[in-house]
Amino acid sequence: MEARCRVLIVDDDASMRITTAAALEHCEAQVVASAQEALAHIAVTDFDVVICDLVMPEMTGAELYASLPQDSALRCRFLFMTGGALPVAIQSFLALTSVPVLRKPFQVNELREAVRAVAGG
Repeated sequence: MEARCRVLIVDDDASMRITTAAALEHCEAQVVASAQEALAHIAVTDFDVVICDLVMPEMTGAELYASLPQDSALRCRFLFMTGGALPVAIQSFLALTSVPVLRKPFQVNELREAVRAVAGG
């Protein structure tokens, strides 16, 4: 039996977390409402993909990504999602990284393909 893709979904919007997890029924999805919660999950679980909202209160998705060690394998398994205009600091951050970004609203097939690409197949 093929192992299921383990995905961590990080978004402060409850409906977005639920919708994203439902769209990824082929994955084992865990959902959290903040970057701080994500850090706690990352410390104890090996995820294949982290799907993270860029703009959240307290700690942004960019700050979560930057808080990971430089040699962390998760840095290659991040997928950002965002809707609306991005603050200049986040735009600058994205220009320096190669992390893919899904623009909300996105289609289910776009999400699934992006997760497959980030997970490596």
